Amino acid sequence: MREIKFRGMIKGNNYKKDQWVYGYLTRSKISNWTEVGEEDGYLYFIQHSDLISTQIELNTLGQYTGLLDKKGKEIWERDIIAFGIKRNFKVIWAGKYGAWGIIPLGKFENEALLGKSEKACEIIGNIYETPELIKS
Repeated sequence: MREIKFRGMIKGNNYKKDQWVYGYLTRSKISNWTEVGEEDGYLYFIQHSDLISTQIELNTLGQYTGLLDKKGKEIWERDIIAFGIKRNFKVIWAGKYGAWGIIPLGKFENEALLGKSEKACEIIGNIYETPELIKS
């Protein structure tokens, strides 16, 4: 069974590298107002130790896929991966299949399931820290 965990970038860090927190997802209801960027009326946190939770930027929230790339690195939702061909892919949740999938970057095409192909891929970035890879 795969480990269920999440990551998110620390709220207000302006997408600086290495500003991720990893752990369990929690949220708190905001009473009587909505903070900018939290349209649903909640603040989101990653609980990364027994007593410490850190507020995250909601749009950076991603889940661990339970898969490892060819170098043994954890593959996360919205990572950018390569298979050695001249095309990059974004890791997504392919809801219609109920599984982790990939979509080619550069132009829209249908998603494909990640499945057992992760052993041939390598994580080369993510859409937050390396947005220039989205265009390649």
